[in-house]
Amino acid sequence: MFDPIHHWIDDQTLHWQSQNSTTPQSKCGRELIEHQKLGLSVHLFVRENKLRNGKAAPFTYFGPVEYKSHEGSSPMSVIFRLNPAD
Repeated sequence: MFDPIHHWIDDQTLHWQSQNSTTPQSKCGRELIEHQKLGLSVHLFVRENKLRNGKAAPFTYFGPVEYKSHEGSSPMSVIFRLNPAD
């Protein structure tokens, strides 16, 4: 299923949309954009649905990602690239 807010562009690249309050100038926005410069790691956890059998669905861990670009503000549309395994 295609989710316009969060979807895979290809097998290594994810489009993700932030919360409505996130801007490129906000603390969270700056930390996403500048995570490498700030020495921060961003890790990707994904779940297909919010619920499974009436309870919170588990997440799948995909590993660290790196910021590639963004568009917009409140919310931000961000492109992340999965880091290849070392």
